[in-house]
Amino acid sequence: MICKKLTTYRMALAKVFPKHHPRAGEPTHFADKIRKGEKIHTIRTNFPYWEKKIKKIQEGNAQLIIFEWEGKPYRSKQKNLYIITKDRYTEQVKVIMLMVNLLKSVFSY
Repeated sequence: MICKKLTTYRMALAKVFPKHHPRAGEPTHFADKIRKGEKIHTIRTNFPYWEKKIKKIQEGNAQLIIFEWEGKPYRSKQKNLYIITKDRYTEQVKVIMLMVNLLKSVFSY
C-alpha cells in the first residue's frame, strides 16, 4: 500500500489578545474554547486563499495543523494542538466549512 504525502497547512492561534485589541494582553483561551466547542469560527481577511486550502483538505489532499507558540511568536517553539484531515473532521470544523460556504454567497471575487 502506497501512502501519499499530504500537503500541510498551518494556522496559529493567539494565546493573548494583540496590542491593538481592546482586551490587549489578556489570555484568549482559544485552544480550550475550540476543544469545548465554544469557539467555532475564525476571521481571515484573505478568504480566497483559505478557501482553496479548505477544499484540498476536504478532498483528502492536505491537512491543517492548528498550533500555538509556546512563548513569543516566531521566537519560540510551536505546539501542535489539532491536526485536521478529511478523516479527522470534527464538528467544529464542519461548522467552519459551513460558514465558508455561506461566505461564498456573500463575497464575489
